Amino acid sequence: MGTRSLTFVHDEEDQILMVMYRQFDGYLEGMGRDLYKFLHGIRMINGISMNDDTGTANGFGCLAAQIVAHFKKGVGGFYLNAPRKLMDAGQEYEYHIYPQPNGMEICIKVIVPGFTAKNYKRSASKDVVLFDGSISDFENFLNREAVRE
Repeated sequence: MGTRSLTFVHDEEDQILMVMYRQFDGYLEGMGRDLYKFLHGIRMINGISMNDDTGTANGFGCLAAQIVAHFKKGVGGFYLNAPRKLMDAGQEYEYHIYPQPNGMEICIKVIVPGFTAKNYKRSASKDVVLFDGSISDFENFLNREAVRE
């Protein structure tokens, strides 16, 4: 059985733009590391110029589309879901991608939902936030978690 995850992309008003379900490898060293590798080099902009290329996203709607294009390579594995905050897809991890207040920096929050938190060596009836911060700080978190396991 796979480790399921949901990846949410939020806009500047904290509206959910996209929810992507991953059937397997949703754990930190899978989806967490994959998201970091994709997101850490992306520069957020507001408006496109002739010099913009890959590695640039024109807002979080553009970023959401790029995430789907990056991960979805064929049938199965990844699916888009209706954007509802309280969604139970049996996920063991949730990744929430959102802008810092200035709208130009990417942040990520990693949550273990309360209904699966016992699987993360913790006993909880509510969600457990494992990380909440910038993409650059997320790399340090992932490296610490890898050492801990």
